[in-house]
Amino acid sequence: MCCKGMLKRVLPFFLTLAVGLFIASFFVDLTPRGFAFQDGRRGRCRNFESLYYQEHDRAERLQQQLDQRQQNAMTLELRRPEAQLPPPPPRVAAPNATR
Repeated sequence: MCCKGMLKRVLPFFLTLAVGLFIASFFVDLTPRGFAFQDGRRGRCRNFESLYYQEHDRAERLQQQLDQRQQNAMTLELRRPEAQLPPPPPRVAAPNATR
């Protein structure tokens, strides 16, 4: 009696699971795959390390260029664009609106 009740509960579960996996196998590959990188972890680490050094060298070059430009700074005339523009037109009062 006990086994019959247990069978009534477990059997539908496993049947439903089997049917679900069967239907899912049409849409998704169910075979497990390993998590292997193409070059391995060491190759990926080398790639990040080379990118870091490239960016570091680039930042140093840009900093040197900035320092050179600051040392060779020229004095520039500052022109006020407001002086070259005509004055704005005078304000006109809005007519009274009637309701």
